[in-house]
Amino acid sequence: ALGLLREFQEQGLSQDVILINASIVACTRGRQWERALAVASEAFAVGRFGDARRSEAASTATPKVRPDVFSYNCLIGACTEGHRWQQAVAFVQEMRQSWGLEPKQVTYNMLLKSFEFGEQWELALATLEEMPRRSVPADAISFTSAMGACERRHRWEAALGLLQAVGKYEVSADVILLSAAITAGGRSQQWPLVLHLLQNVRSQQLMPDVGVHNAAIAAFGRCHAWSLCLLQLAEMKRTFFMPTRSSYSSTSKACSAAGHWPMALALLKEAEGLGLGTDPVSRKATIEAQERSQKAEKCAERSAENNNNNNNDNSNKKKNNNNNMEPSADQQAESPPRWRKGTDALAFHAAISACCSGHRWAHALAVLGEMRQ
Repeated sequence: ALGLLREFQEQGLSQDVILINASIVACTRGRQWERALAVASEAFAVGRFGDARRSEAASTATPKVRPDVFSYNCLIGACTEGHRWQQAVAFVQEMRQSWGLEPKQVTYNMLLKSFEFGEQWELALATLEEMPRRSVPADAISFTSAMGACERRHRWEAALGLLQAVGKYEVSADVILLSAAITAGGRSQQWPLVLHLLQNVRSQQLMPDVGVHNAAIAAFGRCHAWSLCLLQLAEMKRTFFMPTRSSYSSTSKACSAAGHWPMALALLKEAEGLGLGTDPVSRKATIEAQERSQKAEKCAERSAENNNNNNNDNSNKKKNNNNNMEPSADQQAESPPRWRKGTDALAFHAAISACCSGHRWAHALAVLGEMRQ
């Protein structure tokens, strides 16, 4: 497109809006947003309300081609790529005042995306409120970008408030929007809300993708709900989605943070067996948790040995004889339970939690293995 534009310019041929728009898109996709704005400035004489240097040149220049709404959509997209949200706002103002063009839904969505990248959450919310006043309907993309702007500024309550407003705007939530809401719920430490959002995904007959599963696992991890991370990982496999490196790393990190390092190591080993590799940070955290746990166990063993030495030798012999005659409850519990086919995920979740609470790591790993089957 740029080559054709140069050829037209060299031969003095007239240029049309389609060629200029294609050139702007080509520059933006090539991450040359400044060049895209330069092409538009020369052809459309745009930039009256933006950069001061461009505004001065544009105010005296004569437009070679009349821009259309798509032209400004392309320019706002270039501003988004260059993190120039102020210029994007100026283009919306310019298209109205200079050319009498009204922004469409795509225009607003591009503007909201620039606010997301620029972390301008208040402007994003104001733009969402402006859209219905301009008779422009918001869609799931609009809300996703606005929610992203809120998240980048750690405004979790505002992000979750947008989710509640979706019904008011009669917008059908999609998987991407719900994934963003799940992330916001996790960062606000509200794991019950994350569970509710996952139920919404199913109730609306949406098919959760890998992104939704990973967002849920990461959210549960931030809420220190390690057992829910395991449950979501199992649900991911049950619905025939291949877990990613992020899936295993987030779950392993959550288990490690809760002190369940044997489970964390088992997950990292499984990820390596699947050729996914491991996150160095997760592995380091797991190893450190393992070392702390082993030190604590050694201290407990020494304390137990000291207590045993102070006991009466005769009573120790009696206990030993009794132990030889009849197995203890701990010995009887050494064999992990066998599960019937059809056992649901909640039962496995409860079993894993019980095993780990009782420091029965071998049993917990065995239950997890059966859950994967």
